[in-house]
Amino acid sequence: MFDYYVTPKMNYMAHAFARGEADKNMLIPGSDAFKAAYYNATTTPISSGGAAIQDNSKSNNFEVNYNASDLVSGFDFQIGAQARQYVLNSAGSLFTDYDEPIEFSQLGVYTQVQRDLFDGAVKLTGSMRYDKSQYFDGTFTPRLGAVVALSPNQNIRFSYQTGFMNPSTQDMYIGLNVGSAVLMGSSPDSIDRFKMSFTGSNFNNYTVTGDMVMNNGLIFQDFVAGTFTPGNLKPVEPQHVMSREFGYRLNGKKVSIDLAAHWSTFNNFIASKQVVVPLYGSIANGSALAALAAGDFKIFSVDNNTDEKVQTMGVTVGLDAKILDKFDFGTTFSYNEMDRSNIDPSYETGFNTPKIRTKFSIGSTELSDDFAFNVSARYHNAFMWESSFMDAMIPAMWTFDAALNFDVPELNSKVKVGAVNFTGKDYMMMPGSGMIGSQYYVTFTFNP
Repeated sequence: MFDYYVTPKMNYMAHAFARGEADKNMLIPGSDAFKAAYYNATTTPISSGGAAIQDNSKSNNFEVNYNASDLVSGFDFQIGAQARQYVLNSAGSLFTDYDEPIEFSQLGVYTQVQRDLFDGAVKLTGSMRYDKSQYFDGTFTPRLGAVVALSPNQNIRFSYQTGFMNPSTQDMYIGLNVGSAVLMGSSPDSIDRFKMSFTGSNFNNYTVTGDMVMNNGLIFQDFVAGTFTPGNLKPVEPQHVMSREFGYRLNGKKVSIDLAAHWSTFNNFIASKQVVVPLYGSIANGSALAALAAGDFKIFSVDNNTDEKVQTMGVTVGLDAKILDKFDFGTTFSYNEMDRSNIDPSYETGFNTPKIRTKFSIGSTELSDDFAFNVSARYHNAFMWESSFMDAMIPAMWTFDAALNFDVPELNSKVKVGAVNFTGKDYMMMPGSGMIGSQYYVTFTFNP
């Protein structure tokens, strides 16, 4: 609708004039000025107003393993150790290493014992591992497993194991403004160091510290709904898991079947929580209301640990068969699910796993002495991808691959023609990572 005194032509002319004024100082792609601006933006660190991440981080890993079975009669006995050192060096462009690189280390030692019983009909496995991170308490994680032969061609297996995962370097030390939110690590030393400047609606500069993010924020989802709920953030800690698995396998002459199911329970599960942090004022005494009303706030995404137990389960079925004594057929189907019924909705779990995945393949090496082929199809259902960068729905997708192999005995050579995702339909595995296309190839191998 247009105002009575404004005609469509007048509105078009006004828009064209505004567009022309806006374009006067716009850089033209390919021009020298555009190239100079692009170079400056991509070589200037984020901390200095550019877009460059200067990450020269590294890790040093040392491992040793010794098979000590000769020292213990009747057992397969192994011991080992692993040491890892991290050096985060981004000059403040990615991590909170504003003044100097961040260094920390982890150490793990383990032992494993295996023994066969009843002439190999039962194989028992037990292991114990101890891990210690520089910033977290040490953790023991035992594992027990068994494989029981029901007959020469079938067996069942089961295991009980515990595990843990230390927070990642991003969980602990990231400090990056990605536009929609600021990603902040919540290791205690990183919280103390963190600081980031923002410009308010009054054009004044304000500095947000790690303490402000942890203790002066509101849950983002509740804030959007009109409710003020304190963030109550705590420094991130390791998560722990207890898993149980059961499986069955049949190796027939023409058919092989493998079934497996697993259940996992996580404690202290690491997930991200988004909070709204005012640039000035206090949530506790209400003085931050002016900042919130003026839009002077930033959204922060901080990795924390959930108080609730998180449970996942999965089932996998595999089938391989020989058809008409010439064709090899294979298929797998898996179902995975996380129980979200008791998870705080303000957390993003980052499970990022489709409920359903399946694959089919058929091929043959016996149609001819000089020819073989394989065709496969893969599918996953639609699922939500959650990350600190962005959330998005990954659509359901079928992809198809094929390969043809030809032997050329006269030339002592092989020719392979194939395609990956040969339908040409692009797809994505995670949002923001770009689309995955197709690949077509021909290879020639000569054996003189």
